[in-house]
Amino acid sequence: MRPAVLNFELSVRPSPEEVAAVIPHLPSAPNVLPRLCSLLREEKISLQELSGMLRLDPGLTARVLQAGNQLAAVRGLHCLSLEDAINQVGFNWIAAMVGKVAKAQVFSRPVSLYDLDAEELWRWSISCALAAELLASHAGEDTSTAYTVGLLHSAGIVAIDEWVMHNAPSISFMPRAVPCDFAESERALLGCTQAEVGAALLRRWGLPANLVEPLRWQNSPYSSAGHSRMACVLSAAKWLRTVVCMDDEREVPPLPEAVVLLPLRLRPEQLARFVVELRIRIGQVRNLVEAVAA
Repeated sequence: MRPAVLNFELSVRPSPEEVAAVIPHLPSAPNVLPRLCSLLREEKISLQELSGMLRLDPGLTARVLQAGNQLAAVRGLHCLSLEDAINQVGFNWIAAMVGKVAKAQVFSRPVSLYDLDAEELWRWSISCALAAELLASHAGEDTSTAYTVGLLHSAGIVAIDEWVMHNAPSISFMPRAVPCDFAESERALLGCTQAEVGAALLRRWGLPANLVEPLRWQNSPYSSAGHSRMACVLSAAKWLRTVVCMDDEREVPPLPEAVVLLPLRLRPEQLARFVVELRIRIGQVRNLVEAVAA
């Protein structure tokens, strides 16, 4: 990986909202969307199966959540989970949306700034979602909300990469130990982090605070007012995500601070044991995607 360029000076630093504005939607996963289109064309997918496939694609999930919350807001409600949003928009709307996205070929591309290819970014998202779901179940938090927060936790990375591609394309970032990941490089360049940009992106889509705030405070979950436990779930999930996604040669990152684990009723050795379960669940997801493709 190329070293981060931390002395690069922008004439005007953008706000998180300005960076978020560069992408109206998240791109879709190239290993999920074609499979989903095939199932819809053959009309051999139930609503439950549709939900199961959609939740493996951060871009499609975000679109359904956005549309579902727009409809729910008319009645003073909101959707925290993909299932809630699906009930709002209905099967036909989803089928039409998937077809439109497929026709536009809005697929994930490598995020060069972070030295991640599209497959790696997808695995990051799915691993974090599954990890957050596991931890939320242990901590007594809502598992659907946790999964969604984990799935979209890196939305800001996509927006920052797009913004930098147009303004400073020669730069790449050097990651730091979790939970902060690339935060030092991001703040040195832009004055904000991907967590702040991701939160701004979710707000633009009209998603509720229960999803926005944990994502915003993922690097310092104990600072969140009213959403600290879910932010702690996400912070600990990022540690699990890193362990299962990193190369075998890399050293295991330091465990999250006690202030992150205590609200979840977790001891460090308990968190480490979740690694095995998470690997199993990731394997199940891969098997599902491959089985649909067969």
